[in-house]
Amino acid sequence: MRRRINPLIILLLALFPIIVPAADLPTLEKAANIREGYLDNGIKYYIASNKSSKGIVDMALVQKTGFIDETKKSRGAATVQARGSLTELQHFSRISPQTFLTSNGIRPAAEGYVEIRSDATIFRFSDIPVSDGTDAADSTMLLIFDITGRGFKADGMDYSPQNQAIIVSGDVDPDQLINKMNMLSMLVTRQNPGRTSRKPYVWIGTSDIKVEMVPARTSGLVSFTIRYRLPRTPDGNMATVQPLVAWKYASELEILLRRRLGKALRSSGIPTAGIEVEYRSSDAGNSDETFSISVSCRPAEARDAMKAVAAEMASIDREGINPEEYRGVTRELATRLRSSVRTSGSSNSSYVRMCIASYLYGASLADPKDRMDFFLSRNLDDATGARLFNGFVTALLDKSANMDVITSAESLDENSVWRIFRDAWEEPKALSPVKGYADTLLLRKSAPKVKIKTTDKDPISDGQLYTFSNGQRVVYKEIADDGLIHFSWRVKGGYSQIPGLRRGEGACITDVAALAKISGLGGDDFRDILMSNGIVMRLDIGLSELRISGESPAQKFPLAMKAMLSLTGDREQDAKAYAYYRDCAGLQALADRGTPYRRLSVLDSIMTPENNYSAFRNSSALSDDLPKKVERFLDAQFSKMNDGVLVIAGKIDEATLRKTLVRYMGGFRSDRVASNRSRRFGDVKTGRITGWTDSLDASAYDIALSTRLDYNLDNNIAARIAAGYIEEVAASAAARLGWYSIVRTDFSMFPEERLSLSILTSPAGESGLPADMVQSDDAVAVAAAVRRAIALAAREGISRHRLEEGRKRALAMMDKTTPAGVIRLVEMRYSYGKDMISRYEDRAKAVSAEDVNRILTALAGGSVAEHVLRLREMEEKVFEPEIEAVIPDGPELPEYEPSAPEKADPEGLGGLFRELFNLE
Repeated sequence: MRRRINPLIILLLALFPIIVPAADLPTLEKAANIREGYLDNGIKYYIASNKSSKGIVDMALVQKTGFIDETKKSRGAATVQARGSLTELQHFSRISPQTFLTSNGIRPAAEGYVEIRSDATIFRFSDIPVSDGTDAADSTMLLIFDITGRGFKADGMDYSPQNQAIIVSGDVDPDQLINKMNMLSMLVTRQNPGRTSRKPYVWIGTSDIKVEMVPARTSGLVSFTIRYRLPRTPDGNMATVQPLVAWKYASELEILLRRRLGKALRSSGIPTAGIEVEYRSSDAGNSDETFSISVSCRPAEARDAMKAVAAEMASIDREGINPEEYRGVTRELATRLRSSVRTSGSSNSSYVRMCIASYLYGASLADPKDRMDFFLSRNLDDATGARLFNGFVTALLDKSANMDVITSAESLDENSVWRIFRDAWEEPKALSPVKGYADTLLLRKSAPKVKIKTTDKDPISDGQLYTFSNGQRVVYKEIADDGLIHFSWRVKGGYSQIPGLRRGEGACITDVAALAKISGLGGDDFRDILMSNGIVMRLDIGLSELRISGESPAQKFPLAMKAMLSLTGDREQDAKAYAYYRDCAGLQALADRGTPYRRLSVLDSIMTPENNYSAFRNSSALSDDLPKKVERFLDAQFSKMNDGVLVIAGKIDEATLRKTLVRYMGGFRSDRVASNRSRRFGDVKTGRITGWTDSLDASAYDIALSTRLDYNLDNNIAARIAAGYIEEVAASAAARLGWYSIVRTDFSMFPEERLSLSILTSPAGESGLPADMVQSDDAVAVAAAVRRAIALAAREGISRHRLEEGRKRALAMMDKTTPAGVIRLVEMRYSYGKDMISRYEDRAKAVSAEDVNRILTALAGGSVAEHVLRLREMEEKVFEPEIEAVIPDGPELPEYEPSAPEKADPEGLGGLFRELFNLE
């Protein structure tokens, strides 16, 4: 067996000249907005001041006690403690914890309010309002302190205050919050630890493959997961850069495998429902790290699929990758990092996860942007980077060592799996050579030069508006953001203009367009070439417009313009790629059963059954000639690019930008004929329509509300507030029965201006709910409760403090400083004729209760689609029926007279809280 070397040691040796003790390894500074410390009774606290979460806060309580601390005498005690903590609390005798939580819009997640891990118990309370008029946040903090002081006793279990941490992230003043927490800590005294220590972590390597058989989830689809185990990062190194470096190289391997395995399976003619690659680091749990590759395919092709995967992995292990390919991989990771920091780096949930990992495992509290900058500032040349990466891969991948295989394919038993990997490593097959990704010579080289006819000030962005002699227009707004140029070109006219589409085909048009060859390059190769130069370019085709968007380093922007010319003017159908896509789409439809996407598509089919231009995919509708239809449509749209505006946001020398635009804008075609967006495809059904599906193992209730509403700034703000209020009351009604909710809001302009709200409800994890909560398995009962809550909200209207809370959130959502925000505002003006920025602050403050209540009434009394997934008695069936098989008429749901739901008494708890702090 090959000697196993810890991949992290290889990286640290290479990145830092001398391997040094953990105390001397580089560390990143803690995020400036995070405070940590200890209360007088020993409880640890973390506070992340997050002003981007206006008016809301997330809280968590982490206890360093879980399943591994149970003894034979105390087996099951972790669950009993967790559920009991949400039932019997000192200051919640008059109002039960569950009543308080659900009545204040604090709803369970999929796992419930509490997650019990092997080494920890974690209570999570999210989206707690902190605006004037409610004591929800203060009372939730009181609830958390009550849980810390329960004094639960069981063999081996330690629930002493010094074994717990409180985490808060959101719109808070840290100094005021610490003062409150110190006063509340007087309610909980120090205790002697209930547990002295745990057994230390010990790495145990293995040399043979372990195969585990699991049942298939869906008929016609099997999967296999290849999982490698790695030693944990030592506790003393968790706050250093060692875990960050490990994450970087594991993430790059994930990108490489997705590319390589996708091409290997495609060239072998093996369609898949998807390829998933996941790295589970030391900050995600107390066990080994893992690196997993999962593939879903047809049962008859499982062995061939595993052979193709093993052969590619062996090739990567044996030969490594060249600097050119590595450049493309590392550029894609950089793009992901920037996107992650922009979209989720400052969310409350991300800060809570970071603090949980810090408390349990000593992980770094560095700001997400600082982590990104740490990687982007490493000035390693491609050759050195590839060499280090190949060292990591060699130390990780193996034919059998530290490897598990989990599969639902009966053809993949232990002997066959062992032979497949042995042959891949010991009898290597010649694979197709990997193409380089830096060659851009095939892209269009030049275009007829044009002149800038006029230069004006753009009234929306305060940037420059260039009009060219061929009628093309460009808006440039200088924004110092992340060193990238962001661009978007939205052209009127979408897939609704393609005649003869079947229902669900339109939603696949973007995918089909991406299959075409661009300047002789396959779709994947085209994207990889751009990515190796740090460029991301997307072509999205919606119902009423198409859009080319992406980002590019400033010095590579001329190349991005060349690529855009090729994308719009040098396309060729790829029949083989489309045939493979159809096969994969069929398998993906099987894998999607029961997912939120599929459930939303069912609601859509109930509400608009005659709409052939649905936004939800239907793989069975894909026709043989769809690529031809798509290319004809694109050729027509790309012939009138002057029917849109290219918007550029970022920082680039303006003289250089003008020179680039003059050189390339003449290559885009212009036409005097403008596109007309279609307004009618299939009418939305009026009234209430309910669909039914029977299931053997699941229950769910989904509802969609929709009403016509003029799309303007005032309605947009009021609609956000109204939709948020209905989400709160409906989800809270489901929460009282032990169900969690997923909510989707869509305010669309085409085919008609319409506001829609979809709420998907499902049973939460029972082990994460209060012990005294009787969880319903009856979707009809949940339907009745949600209906009643929505009717009551429409009848009584929004309260004053919830309206004010909604106004504050609307103000916080205004974005005119980021590239994405500027691009959106400019496109709304030039593509749709909508001004969504003028006097925004004044208009948000002016939204009245009457404005919101009008929308509440319209939604509750408008078009309503429901889908009920009912449990039925077990029969001789193995697999769940197709979720699309909706029975249009079922038994009538019971109607209830709208009545006030059980309300908590926030004034009671608020009064208690004020008494504790001697507040007036």
